[in-house]
Amino acid sequence: MHYFPTLIRLQEFPCVSGYAYGFLPPLQKLCEGLFDSVSVTPAGSLLCMRHGVDARKTILLDAHMDSPGFMVSMITPNGFLKVQKIGISDNNLLPSLDVMVYGKQPIRGVFASKPPHIMTPEERAKAIGDQDLLIDVGFTEAEAEEHIQIGDLVTFSPCVTLLQNGYVSATGLSSRLGILSLLHCAQLVQHQTLPFHVACLFSTGYHTNNRGISSAIYLLNPDMLISLDACPAAFPDIDKRLLCQTEHGPVIHVCDAHGLSLSNALIDCAKENGISHQIMASPSGVCSQSDRAFTSFEGVPTAVVSLPMRNLHSPHETACLTDAEQTARLLASFVLHPEKAVIPCK
Repeated sequence: MHYFPTLIRLQEFPCVSGYAYGFLPPLQKLCEGLFDSVSVTPAGSLLCMRHGVDARKTILLDAHMDSPGFMVSMITPNGFLKVQKIGISDNNLLPSLDVMVYGKQPIRGVFASKPPHIMTPEERAKAIGDQDLLIDVGFTEAEAEEHIQIGDLVTFSPCVTLLQNGYVSATGLSSRLGILSLLHCAQLVQHQTLPFHVACLFSTGYHTNNRGISSAIYLLNPDMLISLDACPAAFPDIDKRLLCQTEHGPVIHVCDAHGLSLSNALIDCAKENGISHQIMASPSGVCSQSDRAFTSFEGVPTAVVSLPMRNLHSPHETACLTDAEQTARLLASFVLHPEKAVIPCK
């Protein structure tokens, strides 16, 4: 898997949470030849299947494909755009950032900001509220109404930067790198016989209502789920004992007893195959995807594997590509030998 060129290719297509339709065609192209079947679910996720020897068992691997964004909620009399957030973003990072507004055609814009030298001390100390988010596209009100309508989507301007020592920084990296890890896993087992059916789900709705993963569980009734996510990585001024670290491989979360055997099986798999990994105690849960899986349908034993990431939930998330490669190796090793996970009979 050539991570960086593929990442550049994917950045050309927006994928705001719940609005993945434009992202599906290029992703389907990348899946060609890796699976026995590829289909789009009614919820808008991409479901890719590999058939195994034992058709009674199904392993579901999930990586969400969407990222936070914004929706135009109002055009002001001076042509500025008011927006509402889709998913999580830190308002204090937004002023002066480049964005792309997807109106009748893509339109470049920038989050408006008040110069600090004309702010009052109270304004400088105050956090930016959601109601204060404004985007300047350079239009008058009439021009904006001609090209943009309420409900149009807004994303951070696509950006991919190759840093030193195998690090990369990009918008939406937490979702894109999970996708690439899952595709790399599929490449590694492409010509191998799988003991169980393996379903790779590129899910939608992660940052909103988790409709992608919850509907897929009802569709597939899987025996186990491994959900890919991202977690904050340590950097200066943060105690490394509290967070994971980049360049140390994927993070395997140990949650509650419902998925403990699966987490332990992943840890054993990593040790036996010399795969760099980290273990994090997460008794209160990890992400909304796994929480939804625990309670959907009959309840699915779930493990969460996270990519360590700096600047998480910012416009410039940063990760080390070797961590993604180790994640792919871990998933591939597990689906080839899943027998260590204790799977309850259905």
